[in-house]
Amino acid sequence: QNDAYKQKIKTSIGAGQGPTMIWGWGGGGLKEYVDSNQVEDLTEWLGQNAAVKDKILPSSFGAATVNGKIYALPVETVQPIVLFYNKKVFEQVGVQPPQSWGEIMALVPKFNAAKIAPFSLGGQSRWTNMMWLEFLLDRTAGSEVFDKVFAGEKDAWSDPAVLDMLTKIQDLVKANGFQKGFSSTTADSNADQALLYTG
Repeated sequence: QNDAYKQKIKTSIGAGQGPTMIWGWGGGGLKEYVDSNQVEDLTEWLGQNAAVKDKILPSSFGAATVNGKIYALPVETVQPIVLFYNKKVFEQVGVQPPQSWGEIMALVPKFNAAKIAPFSLGGQSRWTNMMWLEFLLDRTAGSEVFDKVFAGEKDAWSDPAVLDMLTKIQDLVKANGFQKGFSSTTADSNADQALLYTG
């Protein structure tokens, strides 16, 4: 499972017992391995094997790059993030899918009044919470602000757009935008998906 795998791999690499190749998610986790000199720099190899690199979308290398050097080979070149909705539930409440953040917030009390959780979130799995933050920031502030946070720039988290995004998420939580007990729901067991398809 996702979180258990991440911990087991980190432990085995730290003990010098890691596998030859690691499946990972890049970003901060990869940077930890780079800082500890536990992964190989692939920049030169990719330069010598341009045919391999050219098959992959250039933007995919962002999460594989640390300090200008490539340490991972992207294997999921395009991975859309999709927010699903249950058509039957929307029909039951008598509303249409939202087109903006304001419409989302207006729908939350309508679903709660019908005793239906507006959003299903596997909040025990930390990466699912992160997706709400990063994608909301990307869509409300644009990629430039997100890139500064991703790059770890000083005071990047203090950007007004970041504070606005965090306030929006807090407002959603306070309005009971997620199911009761979302912080103990696991994505690894697909418990969040089960809430969607069971209505």
